[in-house]
Amino acid sequence: QLYPFEFEFNEEGLLFIADCDYNSLFGTFLFDNEKGRLKHAPLPSLWSYMTSHSILFANTFYDKTMHRSYLEIEHLSRVANWTRYLLRWNWPLLQIYSALDKRIESIKQSPNRDPSNGPLKLQHNFNYFTREVDTKLSFLRSLTISKYQVMYFPMGIGHLVNLTKLTLVSNRLVHLTPTLGRLTALTFLDVSQNLLDTFPPSFANLGKLRTLKMEDNRVVGFPSCIVMMTSLRELQMARNSISHFPPSMTSLGSLT
Repeated sequence: QLYPFEFEFNEEGLLFIADCDYNSLFGTFLFDNEKGRLKHAPLPSLWSYMTSHSILFANTFYDKTMHRSYLEIEHLSRVANWTRYLLRWNWPLLQIYSALDKRIESIKQSPNRDPSNGPLKLQHNFNYFTREVDTKLSFLRSLTISKYQVMYFPMGIGHLVNLTKLTLVSNRLVHLTPTLGRLTALTFLDVSQNLLDTFPPSFANLGKLRTLKMEDNRVVGFPSCIVMMTSLRELQMARNSISHFPPSMTSLGSLT
């Protein structure tokens, strides 16, 4: 979630590795050394299998040029349980996922609506919305996720390249995934009433954004990425802790 461009495997790949640590389908994790594995467990290599099936496990956001010698966790409050692994067999959660899938299909198959224009609104009743958003939602142009009380949003939202309107109001978001910067078609973004203290630099790519609402958060310094949003017409940032505004705000000449 914190470094979506710097891991070569996607979450499905990480889940597969975690499972193979216990299921003995491959010899990679058996015995303490290579000699023991070759002698007693001549099983195929997990890494060879994943390499030959890379289309299933590759992180489409991976950028090999973005390399660092260590990963810095800026705030320990952003460390969370691995929900996809720990709660994937939770029956209420599986029921919610099933209902979400049906909701998506109903939008796609609606005879009176162009699916690409169909908004998807998830409010109140999907309290465990933590599933990876993938390409099956790429047709969406409007997405509302309100009052979920979620703290993190899946990095897979970066696949929703047709989104023009995104509303994430009244959650408990403490961090916005940098892959949101891939949604270059966005013209409206509302992240009000969350626990955000900063915005990722990738937000500077949202050059078409016309409305940004970020009231009632915990932002202290003016996010430098905002000055790059030269199409902004409306900026609402009341009830944060911003004490001063940089001179570079003059670049936002379209603000009303």
